[in-house]
Amino acid sequence: MRVIAVCAVLLVAACAPQARSSADDTQIVERDSPAAESAKIPAPGNAATPITANQFVEEDYLGRWRGVEGMYLVVAKADVPGQFRLEMQWDLDRRAIFIADATDEPATAGLSFTRDGEELLLRRTDGDATGLKYLAGKRECLTVRPGEGYCRG
Repeated sequence: MRVIAVCAVLLVAACAPQARSSADDTQIVERDSPAAESAKIPAPGNAATPITANQFVEEDYLGRWRGVEGMYLVVAKADVPGQFRLEMQWDLDRRAIFIADATDEPATAGLSFTRDGEELLLRRTDGDATGLKYLAGKRECLTVRPGEGYCRG
């Protein structure tokens, strides 16, 4: 009976679409890379207007956030005070873990991190500011840039 159960599991696994292991395609990107040194934080645009005062409050960022089409973001404290671990899948094929720095300057309050050589800023917004129809109307969101955002609930 056990052999039949094992064969059934193997058959189902063989017929299922091949999923890549998160360990195989997840990379950790450190803040002190050469790309991080030369990149600049972009000026905030109208699409990422914070919904709270222009200050960083870590409790507003921690936890799991959902994007569209399976995209996600998990924000956790890092080992170094003032730094955070961002586990994110930002498109269908790419996911990684980034180390972000908290910024509390009025114009750049949020989490600053480098992805693909580009300095990005994760800011508190609402769903409308993400530029994504699926997230429109949501009140508690984080936006990287127009077209890339994550919301709770």
